[in-house]
Amino acid sequence: MDDTEVFRLSFLFPHETREQFPTITLTFKESLLKPLLEWFEKRNTHSEFLAATKKYLADDAEFQELEADLFGNSSFGYGRTVSVMISGDQITLGIMIMSSKYSQHSGLMLHYILNFLQGNHEPAMFLSNRKQRISLYTAASLGEVRKAHAVAGFIGKEVIKWLSTYTESSPDGMPLPAVVRDAMQNSWHFCSMSHEGQAMPDECRALVTGDGRFFFGCFGDATDLAIYPDLDYQKGREFAEFSCHNLDAAEQQLALVSGLAMLYRLVEEDA
Repeated sequence: MDDTEVFRLSFLFPHETREQFPTITLTFKESLLKPLLEWFEKRNTHSEFLAATKKYLADDAEFQELEADLFGNSSFGYGRTVSVMISGDQITLGIMIMSSKYSQHSGLMLHYILNFLQGNHEPAMFLSNRKQRISLYTAASLGEVRKAHAVAGFIGKEVIKWLSTYTESSPDGMPLPAVVRDAMQNSWHFCSMSHEGQAMPDECRALVTGDGRFFFGCFGDATDLAIYPDLDYQKGREFAEFSCHNLDAAEQQLALVSGLAMLYRLVEEDA
């Protein structure tokens, strides 16, 4: 991991994890773990924060403190959906996609951890730090608000270059490597296994347009995550914005972010 990056995003398939779940990972400096846990502790004593969490998670809104099980596997968070692995001065937090029962727990933990790491929805990270490959912002709320599980962010120049190189031989665009779609399908399968009659995982789509814009689509009413045509995008830029459309459910969010995380992993492996 480059020292100038705030965090590294990735995806692990079940066979790559101790817990055997699809997992969205965030890797950053180990020294940030204590401040992160203190941040959660402080927020969990705030009445408005607790009320919003209870509204979102209903009867299962208890925050589980960091602890290890009999096998030494550490986890914490709502629904104990975040795994912990420390290697040297780096820590990897894994947002485990466990089942439909815990989809919102996973989405909420992803939302809060990203908020802690990034602060607010601005591209300042890229303006001051050219080597950050991606920023990611997610929402997690219920009620009458549309896009209650929205996703947005920015990709840096390394990702832009990778996308442009990948599709340069196909001016009409092409699917992303199958492993990206596999990540999305895997997450959807785990977080919706108990949803009878729901969409099949083959509705997941991942591609790059001829001008190097990514597009991830999944089950829903035109639900997708992309660098849209109305967003300013040119090859060679320092960063580019991506956003979502009709992203209402936590399961949709987790599937789309899994594809994005797998793309990030491919970019890093090719770096």
